[in-house]
Amino acid sequence: PFSDEQCWDEFVRRGTEEVTPLPAAFGTLNGMMNGGIAAGEVTVIGALTSVGKTTVVYNLLYGMKQESNKKIGVAFLESSLGETTEKLVSIHMGKNLSNIPNADRDYQEFRKFYDDLKRDEKLHIHNHQGSDDLDELFSKIRFMAKGLDCDVVIIDPLQVAVTSNENGMIDAFMDRCLKLAKETNISIIVVSHMRKPQVKDAHDVSEYDMKGSGSINQIAFNTILLSRDKLSDDDYARNSTKVQLVKCRRTGRTGTANSWRGVKGPKEETLDEADKCVILCSNCHRLEHIALRRGETLTNDNKAYRRYRNHRVTRYENLDDWYSERVGRGQKLSTTI
Repeated sequence: PFSDEQCWDEFVRRGTEEVTPLPAAFGTLNGMMNGGIAAGEVTVIGALTSVGKTTVVYNLLYGMKQESNKKIGVAFLESSLGETTEKLVSIHMGKNLSNIPNADRDYQEFRKFYDDLKRDEKLHIHNHQGSDDLDELFSKIRFMAKGLDCDVVIIDPLQVAVTSNENGMIDAFMDRCLKLAKETNISIIVVSHMRKPQVKDAHDVSEYDMKGSGSINQIAFNTILLSRDKLSDDDYARNSTKVQLVKCRRTGRTGTANSWRGVKGPKEETLDEADKCVILCSNCHRLEHIALRRGETLTNDNKAYRRYRNHRVTRYENLDDWYSERVGRGQKLSTTI
């Protein structure tokens, strides 16, 4: 009955769940979700092919590891262990190692960054490519939660985790994710492919475009969609990823959260957009913004990039605040070069 004290006790506990904050670069999204993803929740990140969801997920993983005390388990089912390591070391170094020919690679330098990255032992990677037996996969996830004390587990992508895209298989997968999240009190992030939309607008995507069963969105506590107009003739549009929060059961907030941009050598007319964006790519637009105002460029200049790579611009309200503190106190940035 409603008069049972358990109803009141559960109400008082509501909102006190432990929350894993999203990285600082996810600023607006963090706010819309009251600080991040809560324990016991399933969060779905959906996107079409080649719009940058894997890049976002790697940066999400790296940011949570670096900026929180949480342990994270990951199952990248489309990536080898070597590829996953290369991606994470690239982010840590601020340098895309996949673009460096083997003959030019300095593995002694890379090892220093790898050792630094693994020192806190907060990251656990499931070494498996391709579909896995669901019982075996969930057994490993349960071990990550209970045996390794992981607070967050990322599965990328759902469609490889199951052996068939039939609704029943996906329903069973999502149901098991929810039950495991509740049982172990961890946060589970599931990355999902989306069906090709029938509309021409690349950003006209919906939670109902998830590839497979409607249960993907129904069971999720939070659903985040990524979109990018990768065929646009406009350089700015082609390299900008739009982020939409279309479901947040805890807060009820929805809408456009962020715009992430990545491009080498942004055009002069796009520089003033830096204050409006949060950037995740290694050739950071904000870094280029600062560098150009100091007469430098980061494009193909590793030494220049290293001078800026450890920025934390997103802690500040705007670029002028960052510039005033780090470069020239009391100075303001002009709006033109």
